[in-house]
Amino acid sequence: MGGGGEQPAKVLSCPHPSILILQESECNMAEASLPIQTDIKTSVRSGLLSTVSRVMKYMILKMVMIFATVVVGVYLTIIIANMGGYVDRIQRGIIEENISNQVVNNPDFKLLAADVRKERITEMTRLAEKRAGLDQPFLIRSFRFLSDALTLNLGRAIYMNSDGGSKQVRLILLERLPSTLVLFATENILNFFGSSGFNGKPGQKRPRYANEIVRSCDNQKLCGGSS
Repeated sequence: MGGGGEQPAKVLSCPHPSILILQESECNMAEASLPIQTDIKTSVRSGLLSTVSRVMKYMILKMVMIFATVVVGVYLTIIIANMGGYVDRIQRGIIEENISNQVVNNPDFKLLAADVRKERITEMTRLAEKRAGLDQPFLIRSFRFLSDALTLNLGRAIYMNSDGGSKQVRLILLERLPSTLVLFATENILNFFGSSGFNGKPGQKRPRYANEIVRSCDNQKLCGGSS
């Protein structure tokens, strides 16, 4: 043997082939999971946008339907309130009466000849009817009435006042609108929870006290009907 001696041979550790296959499969799974996660996020975002879009379309459609219902209801009210032109005849009668009173109470008209006085009365009546819009067909005036009703341009009240002392109908209605909406919403909420607690959960029997109330109400109806 030499003085330096022989160095022991190094043994290279080679991983088992199954370990290499497992690591490679894990890498492939990690790479494959990235597009899946991206697709999930994209699908969630698109689903959220689709839901918001459907809700907005539904709300817009309901608002349009409610507005159309209000417009039709108000216009039918105007048509029915006119009573086939009878209201116009009432207005013309009121105008003629007011002008006749003005003529009687005005001493200057007594000095005029009969023909001139009659002509002046006819002209004053025509101008008063024109100011009231009676010279136009009712169809045209009905749409003007509809516009005034939708914008709450309803003139001035006779007996009622707003909290600020104004007699404008618009201000009177707007002051009482919040209280009306609160009352309406409270009634709906109480009705919803009251009916839910009265009927119980779906698939369950009605509570005993509810049956007693219904039975007593039915008996009162029968008694009232028989009397």
